[in-house]
Amino acid sequence: MKLYLHIGWPKTGTTALQSFLHQSRSTLCELGLYYPEGHQGSGDSVPGNGWKICPESVLYKHRHEFLEEIIGAGYEKVILSCEGLSRIGAPEEIRELLEAHFDSISIVVFIRNQVNHLVSYGDEMIKANSRYIDYDWERLPDFATNTLRYAELFAPLGQVIIRVYRPGDGSEVVRQFLSALGVEGGFGEVGDVAIVNRSFDQELIEFKRIANTLDFESAEVYHAVLDRLLYKLSASNGLGSGRRRVFNDSEIEKIRDRFGEVNQKLMDLVAGEDRGKDLFSIEPAFVEGVTMPEVGVKTLAGIVAQEVLQTHRDRKVAEAKMVAMENEVKRLRELVGGLSGRLSYVEKGMLARLDRFIKNLITGRRK
Repeated sequence: MKLYLHIGWPKTGTTALQSFLHQSRSTLCELGLYYPEGHQGSGDSVPGNGWKICPESVLYKHRHEFLEEIIGAGYEKVILSCEGLSRIGAPEEIRELLEAHFDSISIVVFIRNQVNHLVSYGDEMIKANSRYIDYDWERLPDFATNTLRYAELFAPLGQVIIRVYRPGDGSEVVRQFLSALGVEGGFGEVGDVAIVNRSFDQELIEFKRIANTLDFESAEVYHAVLDRLLYKLSASNGLGSGRRRVFNDSEIEKIRDRFGEVNQKLMDLVAGEDRGKDLFSIEPAFVEGVTMPEVGVKTLAGIVAQEVLQTHRDRKVAEAKMVAMENEVKRLRELVGGLSGRLSYVEKGMLARLDRFIKNLITGRRK
């Protein structure tokens, strides 16, 4: 029995790929490939189906029953996917577990230059309501070194398939994955793949980051409303492409020096035209100065301000946190205030309500 093991990384089209595989289970079965069903995630997302073989998962205790179920399904080829595996720096336990059940194990990994990967990774934390993100790359998992360790351990058991991720709608990741498995012909032309875990535009991320520092009595409701609206905005035409520069030139050089050697070893394993290239040269670093289209600015100031404020008529901020929050609240006011020049009369009225709310936060007054 042959296993194809996809191990992430996060922010390399993993969620789009996993959703495609989940939705295409019947077609895969017709092609002789078994993709066990994953557990249901939040919203429309379907997490990878390999969490039961990931030592850091609470589902790991079910690993043996899970693998026995797979064997009992009777397929000769199996696909498992779990981005959590990419954080495991010592995958010997995973190899020992899997080689007891499979005759051949091939790993599939999509890699990305660390500058842009760390920005996307940090943005994801902001989307997940983290209050303060400093993008400290030295404290994040070393996905590149972990991947190289996987390659060394699993090479004797099958293929090591490494591809370079390029940002997009997810369709290219799906095409490359199906090609690596040799079944792309069974799907015809892969069209646009639904973006399940969409990246936010730079102004949406900044808006969300500052909003995360504010305290409301109905915090869960607040974030649910705001997140739903921001996802709508990011899916609008023209949104989702702007990024801000998080690292300066000196920091970028330190990151290149830190990962240059391990990146080159990985790139020497990449198939096709990318083999041997400098990973940092394939996807240019995010640059500053990109702004949201005017339609996005209007929607942000209008719809978001109106719905969020209506949801929180009972808003209240703890007095003890007012001083610590003051600078962040002022930044939010500056961000919103900078939008007013391009708004309609109705939108300006909505914006005025938001501005009054922010002034109340600064002064500690209550409505």
